[in-house]
Amino acid sequence: MKWSFGAAALLALSGCSAGQDKTAAEAGVAQFHRQLQAGDYHEIYRGAAAEFRQSGSENSAVRFLDTVNERLGAVQRANQQNWRVNFTSGGNMVILDYATEFAHGRGVENFVFRVQGGQAKLVGYHINSGDLISMPAAPLSQDSNATR
Repeated sequence: MKWSFGAAALLALSGCSAGQDKTAAEAGVAQFHRQLQAGDYHEIYRGAAAEFRQSGSENSAVRFLDTVNERLGAVQRANQQNWRVNFTSGGNMVILDYATEFAHGRGVENFVFRVQGGQAKLVGYHINSGDLISMPAAPLSQDSNATR
């Protein structure tokens, strides 16, 4: 009986943590969308978790985020489709999937955040969008290669 009670208490505590972690990650998604629309790509990169920064150069990340923003435009609606929390010793991983309508197209966004101490850090961002692929690239502006 002690084990059952302990297991139930642990599940109850992790359930509470999962809800708090999900809320922190959802706030991270809202911040990501604001920064994307504002063109704050360097800030997205700098504020992300080490795993995100180690997956590629800042220039590559900035070019990718600029392409998403330029081709698809501002987020009009983002409807959460799925979420899950994986509990790890280095912070909980929260995965959120959104069906997102942008000004110039649609896409399915996948966010991975590491939540530790109530802070959500971006570990991964993926987007699946036929509109992103099929739209012609906007001409690069003179300052698109400049550091912001």
